[in-house]
Amino acid sequence: MAVRLRHPELRDVTFVVLHYRPLTEPWLCPKCNMLHETKAYHLALDSSGEITVSDEVYERLAELKNLPLVKVGKDPFPKAQAMLIPDASGRVEGPHLENLPKRLDEAVARAKYVRSLKTVIARSERT
Repeated sequence: MAVRLRHPELRDVTFVVLHYRPLTEPWLCPKCNMLHETKAYHLALDSSGEITVSDEVYERLAELKNLPLVKVGKDPFPKAQAMLIPDASGRVEGPHLENLPKRLDEAVARAKYVRSLKTVIARSERT
């Protein structure tokens, strides 16, 4: 089961939520090219401003105050998601990625558009 969330204003953007939980070491994120010192959730909002997240991610987001995401329902059959993180050579490996391009640049070249070109950052604190 998964949860469907909606942002009241944003559409077709990657909404990056910076959680308060610290990482063990700073991480240069390949998705947004930012140095993260805390857990970050990259939410690719669609043309309706919605995204489906796991129950666990929803619970973590619910820990934050003033986050402008509204729960609009449950999704009993969510699409499978994979986080593509290339190694130092740019290759993406893994048994669950057999039908995907082996290089991140190939995946981007095949895409009709890249939604993450427009990014909105939200830094949140505990409730």
